[in-house]
Amino acid sequence: MELPRWYLREHNLNFLLAQGQVTEKFRPLPKSILLLLIVLSFLFISRPVWAVTNAVIQNDSAFLDAFQHYNVVGEVKNTGDVWLQSILVTATLKDQNGAVVDVRQASPWLQHLPPQATIGFDLIEPDTHKSALIQSYALTLTFQSGQPRSASLEISGLVSSRNSLGWLQVQGVVANVGDSASDSTNVTGTFYGSDGKVVYVTFTTSATYTIAPGTSEPFTLTIVDSTRSNLVTRYSVAAESVEYTSVFTQISVPEFPWQSTIITGIALAAVLIMMRKRHGNKPPSF
Repeated sequence: MELPRWYLREHNLNFLLAQGQVTEKFRPLPKSILLLLIVLSFLFISRPVWAVTNAVIQNDSAFLDAFQHYNVVGEVKNTGDVWLQSILVTATLKDQNGAVVDVRQASPWLQHLPPQATIGFDLIEPDTHKSALIQSYALTLTFQSGQPRSASLEISGLVSSRNSLGWLQVQGVVANVGDSASDSTNVTGTFYGSDGKVVYVTFTTSATYTIAPGTSEPFTLTIVDSTRSNLVTRYSVAAESVEYTSVFTQISVPEFPWQSTIITGIALAAVLIMMRKRHGNKPPSF
């Protein structure tokens, strides 16, 4: 009768062990263990990569606006690798003793945020009495993961200027380069100071409710506060509609004529003062 191969293999191995020609540590692993190791290795190599959902609040600041309302402005940055939606910022507003004055909530005007992008928010305390008491605040953030959206809105022709009230205005054009209509198109502007902090956030809508494919509409963003307007050194503009979103565009604010006039005036005044001192308070002749 022919013996099974596994019996001969085991018998031969036992014989070699008995003769001292091999040691126990060189005993081959059973097939079942080898198979288990192969399966575990395959699972480790082919394990799925989990998407990360995360966001932070950054570059926030606070101020009293022209109506004496307390404003908290800042930006939400998507630090994950998936789109976000249903973004909600909650502010706990406190007085000088740390007591809670009020709790307010706000969402960015654009509710779909791609990975690594930022969008501004403006949270307002409408009660002027409470606004006068606020000395500090704490912010929390909630959000949900969302589906990617087509960046079929393009922003171009951005030009900044001042109106007669000293308010900064940004004019531009939003174009629909998609295959279908863009409904309820909103444009948001986030404005920054020289220190990188957000100083103002505003939004507007396109001139018409629906932007047909292949067409564009103008828009104007306005900072309705001359004091805040004077702080702006750059701004970011983004658009969103029911169907689409846009690429987030950042622009530096050019020096305005009034700034050059002030600088020139200060320099001229300094020269006149020096010349007056040199001539012993006698008005210089030109």
